[in-house]
Amino acid sequence: MHSENLYFLHEIITPTEESREVYGNVYQLALTRVENDDIYSDSNNLFALSEHIHSENDAGISVDSFQKYTGIYEGCFVSKNESGIWVNANRHPIAKSLILKSNNLRGKLKKYVVPPVRTRDDTIFDVCTYHVNIGHGNTSLIVFKQCGECHIWMIDCSCYDYILHKNFIKNLNECFLYIMDKYGLSKISIEKLLITHMHFDHVSAVERMIDEGKLEDGAEIWINTSCTSPSKANIRILDKIHKSYGGCRKSCYRIVEPIVMNGTDKIEVLYPEVSVTGTNMATDFRAPGGRFNNSSVVYDIHLEDKSMVFPGDIEKDGWDVISSCFPNMNKATYYCVSHHGSITGHIRSKCSHGLEINNVSMCCGFIRKAILMGRRNAYPGIYSQNVLDDFADKLCIVENAEHFVELDWYTGKCSFY
Repeated sequence: MHSENLYFLHEIITPTEESREVYGNVYQLALTRVENDDIYSDSNNLFALSEHIHSENDAGISVDSFQKYTGIYEGCFVSKNESGIWVNANRHPIAKSLILKSNNLRGKLKKYVVPPVRTRDDTIFDVCTYHVNIGHGNTSLIVFKQCGECHIWMIDCSCYDYILHKNFIKNLNECFLYIMDKYGLSKISIEKLLITHMHFDHVSAVERMIDEGKLEDGAEIWINTSCTSPSKANIRILDKIHKSYGGCRKSCYRIVEPIVMNGTDKIEVLYPEVSVTGTNMATDFRAPGGRFNNSSVVYDIHLEDKSMVFPGDIEKDGWDVISSCFPNMNKATYYCVSHHGSITGHIRSKCSHGLEINNVSMCCGFIRKAILMGRRNAYPGIYSQNVLDDFADKLCIVENAEHFVELDWYTGKCSFY
């Protein structure tokens, strides 16, 4: 059977207050055409049923409602039926093959999961983070010195804006060249790659980093091997990682399952406590609210006497179940704004410490800088005016840099390059 009408559903983009002003209650699907791996968005009024439900509820319907009434969920395959309505296509032969391949690779990688290597206690200094302008997406690097050596960690790794269909690899390479020159390095050698979640705009350059040898032999890859997301791009990443185990054992990547109990004194995991396994209602450890964004790992990086929180794209339902955020976020020095500055990654109503809150800026009120990665108007509601107002003069918007932003942890200064 052919795959012309087969797509992988990355995300259901629900209407926000800002997007309703422009488009009304329209639900947007971020899709990959399986045939050619081309990512695009379909923003038509896709579900007649959703319009019916919507007419009874001006607030719109949830992702859970989409799954309940249509069988469609984030991370499944879809196609259009004869009436032009999107339906679940997981039983399509090609979809079944991809799901099986993804499950097989994840199962193999799970066998290689090891505890993280703990960073030495020697003095750390010259800490800087680099946040690359890659259009709509996230790529950050942490660079520091210890015992005369330079160490490089990476949090998420994208280079392609799938909405603009534009490659920003030049900006990432410019950042690498700057780091090499500043720290006197002959090459980029990344010790740890920390992946928040397997959305394309957070991992589109991982394959490239592996192919170019940017990840050093034995590098740690913190990746959720339990969560199913069987897009072709994600399968290629899993396959590249797995192939490292075919050679010398020393060169194998070290797979770390990023959950709370596996955190270290330098890399603390605030969420999840148990690995999220998917978004389907039948899943054992389902992402809160059925949102793949809520499979995002929330990393809290501690170096010197400062810290920085990287929450990926976690949204309200995810924030509201985190119990280990206090006092960590309250003590954080720096914060990366969740979900590209959308309101969905900003609002929060439940505090594990019993405090009254309504957004995440109230959880990290003592930060010196908030780093915002993404592209204005990539989707309606990005950036949310609430986010811009709540973080105000602490905000550093990465797309304002030609190539990347350097954040000096000691001075708190952001420099644009």
